[in-house]
Order: sequence, then structure tokens, then C-alpha cells
Amino acid sequence: MIKNLPYKEKLEHLKRILSNIETESSEEVLNIIYLCQTNGTCEDSFFQSESVWFNDITELVDTRSDLSKEIGSFIHELNKYFLSLFKSQGSLVTKETPMIPVLFQRVMLVSDFLSLGNNLKRSPNLSMVDVPTVSNAYPLLVSLSARTSISDNFLNEFLKNANVSGSN
Repeated sequence: MIKNLPYKEKLEHLKRILSNIETESSEEVLNIIYLCQTNGTCEDSFFQSESVWFNDITELVDTRSDLSKEIGSFIHELNKYFLSLFKSQGSLVTKETPMIPVLFQRVMLVSDFLSLGNNLKRSPNLSMVDVPTVSNAYPLLVSLSARTSISDNFLNEFLKNANVSGSN
């Protein structure tokens, strides 16, 4: 179990995952997301879950610090593939057109436009010249659009039912 590994071994394991863009493990994907997130709160109960590899907030913060270079590279690549969703729309794709690697697909499938868009500020030197055209952009774009629409509708209903001033 990764959660119980000594800290140095856990770091090495996370480094391997950050560079293994073909991982299909849901647990690995979720822990990469936890590692890369810059927002959100972590209650003590969050760290009690066996699927969360970090034992407490201190370990999570230390891990983020110790893997900052690897996380930065991962976020940069994620941003390239996120932008590729838009660049690829209307582009001619062939059998030779690459697909978005599995790890980045999985991260996008559990994210939304707001989260992915917020990551763009973490890649200030990203140029559209570096962004590839990919063959599997459309299904991911549809999924992100649907998730964003559902979230927006849920929030609007919540605000309407809560009688918050300024809501519809």
C-alpha cells in the first residue's frame, strides 16, 4: 500500500507516475490530481481514506514542495493537451494523428473547464506552436462541456432556492 511507504519511496513512486503518461489506475490518477491541485480544502477525514496516499496536510505540502519540478512539468504537459482540445477542432486528423495520452485523458475526464483553465497560469511560456493536434479531442471536449453545464445548472438552482440576492 502506497500510503504506508516510507516518504522517500513514496516520492519515487509519485515521480514514476508523473512521468508514466499511460497509467490507467484510477487511484494513481486521483492521487496525481490531489498532488497537483492548488485549491480545495483537506479535512482530516480526507487523509483517513486508504485511497489517499498522503497521511496528513504536512506530508502533502512537503511532497508538493519536493516534487515541484515534476509537478510543473506535468501541469505544463496537461495544459498543452488541454489546449489541443480547442486546436484540434476542425483540424484534419488521420490514423497518424496522435491521441492524448491516457493519464492526461483521465485527469481531464474528472476535471472541468474552470479547473483546467486555472492551470493555464502555471504555464506562462506555453505557445500554441507547442500544442499538438490530437485525434481524440472531440469526446473529451464534449465531456468537459457537459460537466460544466451540469455544474452551472446545479449552482444556479442552489442560488435560486437559497434566495441569494443577485441570483436569477
